[in-house]
Amino acid sequence: KWHSLYNFHTSPYFILTFGKFKGLVGASALISSHRSAIFPKIDLSYAIYKNHVQVFAGTDQRTFSNTVHNLTNINPFMNTHLQDLNNSISKEIYAGMKGEYSFLSYQFSLGIKDVKNMTFFSFDTLDVTRLSLEYDGARIVFFTGNIDFRITKTTTVGGWLNQNMIN
Repeated sequence: KWHSLYNFHTSPYFILTFGKFKGLVGASALISSHRSAIFPKIDLSYAIYKNHVQVFAGTDQRTFSNTVHNLTNINPFMNTHLQDLNNSISKEIYAGMKGEYSFLSYQFSLGIKDVKNMTFFSFDTLDVTRLSLEYDGARIVFFTGNIDFRITKTTTVGGWLNQNMIN
């Protein structure tokens, strides 16, 4: 059976600055052959101490296309006889802190995302060497952080941590 999935994603926004306050306000829109979704795209930040310490909060929508190519990159043992193709759509609300010092930059955030059509893999009942694809909704509490050290003007070394707790 032939499956198709067509997507158009756009995120128009405005950037507003008032002294120590900076805001990005817009919308994230997905128009798809499977499902359409619109969600506000907001990122508000306030500089507590110059650009060294800033607090921020926001919302965003992210999309992952569940195509055979994308899914077999995640799991090469997946059964490729799919019933349907669709998008996983997550709507996020987050808050955190970020900043820069002379050679150091950092960002940490904590948030919640609701995901529709999240992909899960289960054992295929017909072929135990393959995994079947299942879709379900999920609420995820996440923490993400990164830190970068600038060694020279052209070289930066850093790390990134992302922890998701699925409910």
